[in-house]
Parts: sequence; C-alpha cells; structure tokens
Amino acid sequence: MRIIYPYPEELPSKNARSIQALNTVCALAKYVPVYFFPSDFNDNVFRYYGLKKPEKLNVKKIKRKWGPFVWSDRYIKKLREEVEKPGEKSAPVFIYTRHIKLAYLLLKSKPKNARVIYEVHEIFSQKNPWIADVERYVFEHADGLTFISGGLRESVIEAIAREVPSCIIPSGVAIRQNALRKDTSSTCNEVFYVGSTRYEWKGIKVLLEAVSKLDGVRLNIVGEVNTKVKQLPAFESLKKRQRIKEWGYIPPVNVPDVLGRAIIGVLPTSDDKLISKKFTSPLKLLEYMAAGMAIVASDLPSTREIVNEEEALLVKPGNPDSLAEGIKKLIEDPE
Repeated sequence: MRIIYPYPEELPSKNARSIQALNTVCALAKYVPVYFFPSDFNDNVFRYYGLKKPEKLNVKKIKRKWGPFVWSDRYIKKLREEVEKPGEKSAPVFIYTRHIKLAYLLLKSKPKNARVIYEVHEIFSQKNPWIADVERYVFEHADGLTFISGGLRESVIEAIAREVPSCIIPSGVAIRQNALRKDTSSTCNEVFYVGSTRYEWKGIKVLLEAVSKLDGVRLNIVGEVNTKVKQLPAFESLKKRQRIKEWGYIPPVNVPDVLGRAIIGVLPTSDDKLISKKFTSPLKLLEYMAAGMAIVASDLPSTREIVNEEEALLVKPGNPDSLAEGIKKLIEDPE
C-alpha cells in the first residue's frame, strides 16, 4: 500500500494548514510509505516545523509556479505520472488530499488503481456558492471522507444522503513533557492568543473589548496582526497604554517555547458562523493544552468536542463581559 499526499503549495509557509499537512504526512509515514508532493520544498522544512523526517516519507517537488505564472494542469499531469509509475501499479494507492479542486480533478479522471480520500475542513460553498457543484461532486464520489470535527461530518453526511466510508480526525499537537509544569504561585496579568486575526469568527474583536475591561491585564498576540484589527478602537487604546504585546509570526518550532512560559490562553471564537460553531477543530486550543496552560474558551459545540468544563473555563461566545469575567477568574486562580 502507498499513500500519496499531494500538496500544491510551497513549504515552509505561514499558513496554519501547512502545519497540519506536514504533521499528517509525518504521522502516516510512521506506519506506511508516504509520497509527499508539495509544489516547493527544502531540507530545512522539517526543522522549521519542529519535526523529524520519518524513513518511510518520500518527498518530491512538483513545481506549479514560475514567477507570477501558475500551471495547475502541469501539477496534475506530473502527479498522475507519479501515481501510475511502472512497477508500482499493482500496489493499492490511496491519494489523500485536503484541497477541494485537486480532489475534484483527480476524481474526474482517477488514476488507475487509486482511491481518493478527501479531508474535509469546511463547507466552502457556504461562503463561495460558485464552488457548490465541485464540492458536491467530491462529497458524492470520493472513496472516503475524513472530517476534523463531528459537527462537520454530521452536516456533510446529512446533505449528501450517501453511505460513504468516513471518520473524524480532529486536529492534534505534539506534547513536550516539561511543558506541563507551571509556576502559578504568583499573580499573572498576561493572557495569550495564538493564531490568525484575519477572520472575524476567530473572535479577536471580542477579546480586545474584554481585555479593555480589565485593569492591568496585558494581551499577548502570537501571530501577525491584521491591518483591520490594528484600526479597531479597542486595539488602538490598548496599544497606546502598552497593554498589547505583538509577537509577530513565530515559526512552529518556536511556539511551544513561547507558550511554555505562558499561564493563560484564550479561545474567543464567535458563534455567528457555522465554521466556528460546529466545524472547526481549533489548533490553538490544543497548543494551549499541550503547554499546560489555563484556558478560557467560548462555549461552542466545536469547543466541547475537545474540552469540557473540567478542562477549560467556558464562557458565552461573542460576549466581551462574559469573556472578561472568565479571564479575571483565571488570573485570580489559574489552577
């Protein structure tokens, strides 16, 4: 058996999906041969993500870009050639991909002896109706589907009304043993938010408003801050009073070191989108847990797939007052 994992993007990348993709191929390659096809790659990538390359992982670039020009057809053609290499046709091949357009093209003209497994991260047609036909074709013709959350699986299976092999594989993170021991004997007025501020459903606006209600509390943002976020009145006010620390983008290998010194992590996800309410499997929540941090998080079905009231302080989503109260409680008693 061979697993083909096409990834038509360059690595390393600041996108969170690159972390998930590289960790996935490394995990699979512990058990079976995996052939990984990014559009660009170098030997420093594993160090960048804090990973060790497994012996059964084979990496080969298939270029997709030359300067400003993109040739997706060439990527598909070269990928098919790799899948159908002479001498390897008899072995069953599983093509595992998280890219919806790539899955569609592979299913429309499936390589011989190959099964296509699509990893579902969201329902794209809910925000981009033009891709609805492509997405439905993939859902209805894929040989298997994997989902990052139970809520996502429920929504897709109900919509396609088709029996298809499927399973739920939530996000995961490596655990450093020494990260689970924290000194919480002294008061800590620092709270941490890790990840993207680009999407409103991540809840950064509510977090800024909540921190503004708490005297002396400083917000640490680990990741690049979106320009629109910097223009929010709450951000400008906190920045002026030196109550925000912008860490900027930090390579994945260094994130555990930063969180290893942090006490409180915040997951302020909103409840106004299905992706936040039911579909997401928040990587930052798992990073907080792996670092042994106290957590205050929005009380949503997607959150409860990972933690309950005994593992995190759950607060009303989209409510700055509720979030501020939760942060205050953890500052007073992070245990």
